[in-house]
Amino acid sequence: MCLDEKTCGPHEFRCKDNNCIPDHWRCDGQSDCSDNSDEENCKPVTCNSKNFICANGECISSRFRCDGDFDCTDNSDERGCESHCSEDQFQCLNHLCISVKWLCDGQEDCKTGEDEANCSPANTVMTARPTSCAQNEYVCVGGGCVSAGQRCDGQNDCSDGSDEVDCIRECKEDEFLCRNRAHCVPARWRCDRVFDCLDQSDEDNCDQDLRVVV
Repeated sequence: MCLDEKTCGPHEFRCKDNNCIPDHWRCDGQSDCSDNSDEENCKPVTCNSKNFICANGECISSRFRCDGDFDCTDNSDERGCESHCSEDQFQCLNHLCISVKWLCDGQEDCKTGEDEANCSPANTVMTARPTSCAQNEYVCVGGGCVSAGQRCDGQNDCSDGSDEVDCIRECKEDEFLCRNRAHCVPARWRCDRVFDCLDQSDEDNCDQDLRVVV
């Protein structure tokens, strides 16, 4: 053993980078060593009932399935997501519905700009936007309308995420309030090594005693 090698405790695993982590973090599906050595030569991870199994075998929270963001490294959590937009609407990659009249109008309304992709100069038309939305809709700060029911639902429906700003929720006694104050998750999901809050705050500041294997 090299003189500078760290001695880990009886219930700890020593990473190849010489850091020590709790034994139960070994082969839990999440890299805790900076060199990923705690996840080497591991049997396939078994997902629990509240997980989505990615095509490559990874586990993510089921809440992240079809949320418009790629959480699986192979992007399989966003495949096969059904469209909920009407015939006169265009569905962005993050599932936001915008008017088809906003396609190729010179302004990006989808978060990743796909409504302005593949537009030739001939079909790009600058149009004036409505100054207000319907009574049952929320006006996004960056332009566009979403259903009022999508305001503060824990998911970014406006392309600029403004529908989730300044949201304050009151959780039940057995729930945990996410840092963005947009939604609540069961308290038992706190520090279970699965991200349930969209801002991942349910896994922040989890010490060895709180972190559990799922």
